[in-house]
Amino acid sequence: MTILLRQLGFLRKYKYRVLLAYVCLFGTAGFSMATPWLVKTAIDTGLGQGDQQVLLLSGLLIVGAAVFRGACAFGQAYLGEFLSQAVAYDLRNAIYDRLQRLSYAYHDQQQTGQLMSRATQDVEAVRMFIFQGTLRTIYTLALFLVACYLLWTLDWQLTLVVFALL
Repeated sequence: MTILLRQLGFLRKYKYRVLLAYVCLFGTAGFSMATPWLVKTAIDTGLGQGDQQVLLLSGLLIVGAAVFRGACAFGQAYLGEFLSQAVAYDLRNAIYDRLQRLSYAYHDQQQTGQLMSRATQDVEAVRMFIFQGTLRTIYTLALFLVACYLLWTLDWQLTLVVFALL
């Protein structure tokens, strides 16, 4: 656990971009879940009661939600990749600084190729953790919770059936 916290400590330098990435993340989840609710409104009110204005407004809102979801998804992907690359850069520099401070005896005993290989693989693993582990996991969790909430508000009996299957 301390290793994970230490890795996340590299994000401290980029706290505003991390915050913006999470805003984009929750925006993507919210706009993804708004579309089914808008379709429900269009079908129930627009088609069911023959209200043309609600049908037109719902259609425009669906297009708007898709545009904003796309913008938020782009922001999430861009910032996630930026953050993972920035942390990898900082980590490579930290490893280099640490290797420079080690004694000559240590370098005499270790193979250079193995040190390089381990450093490259470890930095890449941390980079993937920053992008996949932090952002994508929270996105999936947020999407699941929003979907459960919407399902509960739409039909609680169907929600119980879905929970039984989960």
